[in-house]
Amino acid sequence: NLHYSLFGDIIMKKEYIYVSITIILWSLSAAISKMFFEGLDTYYILFTTSLFSWVLLFAGTLYNRQLEELKHTSIKTIALMVSVGSLGIFFCNYFYQRGIALLPAQTAFVINYLWPAFIIIFSKPILHERITFVKMLAILMSFSGVIVSATNGNLSVLIGGSMKGIILSVFGALFN
Repeated sequence: NLHYSLFGDIIMKKEYIYVSITIILWSLSAAISKMFFEGLDTYYILFTTSLFSWVLLFAGTLYNRQLEELKHTSIKTIALMVSVGSLGIFFCNYFYQRGIALLPAQTAFVINYLWPAFIIIFSKPILHERITFVKMLAILMSFSGVIVSATNGNLSVLIGGSMKGIILSVFGALFN
């Protein structure tokens, strides 16, 4: 995958550069979100980001000539997909934004990443998958890590004022 120039320098493929940029930008998102959300109304942010997403999705659909596929889908199915998708994104972002307003950015961000653990938990009742010992261990480790991160190792913080932010961030992960 890597190429060497005449002088032995490693020349990376452009994919590695794109992945590196994505990782750097993603790692900045918690801090940027915290700065962005301060002083702006949660509903304004949700409306603006949802509108922007809708416009981009519609433009992408037009660009890829996929609008024709919607003609074969019933209005009821389209309405159901739009409402479930919109409500899920709305509640995920709402709870995350409320949590980030009450907690340090990195804490809310870490708590928001409980969603993989919730996928495993909900795969039992919905998909009837077995929860193995390894999966249970992963779930316990996820929640333990979030507790340590959210409290900075001081469990008495759970009684304090940041508990509301923690609960809101957990709900954000649930809707993710």
